[in-house]
Amino acid sequence: MIPFTEWIKVDNFPTEFNFRKVYVPNRDKFFVSTADAEKNNISFDIEMNVDGKWHILNPAPQFIIQIKEQLIAILVKHCRLQPVYPWDRLCQIALN
Repeated sequence: MIPFTEWIKVDNFPTEFNFRKVYVPNRDKFFVSTADAEKNNISFDIEMNVDGKWHILNPAPQFIIQIKEQLIAILVKHCRLQPVYPWDRLCQIALN
């Protein structure tokens, strides 16, 4: 899957988020990177568990936790736009 970028407003400022799929057999996992208001680099993994729910795996700043649902919506939208491969089965389940 090709890496992609989305912009999300964080505290009324557009913030760039970069997503890259991490290959893990039979699971959907993405590496996400961004910067905070002070331009510090922030990165974390977000993964779908066997119940079909997305979770942020690494410790993340509070502003990331606050926009978790927006991040999930972006991943779900992107999964709909991309071909689904056998190892992406959880992503397909989440869309139904």
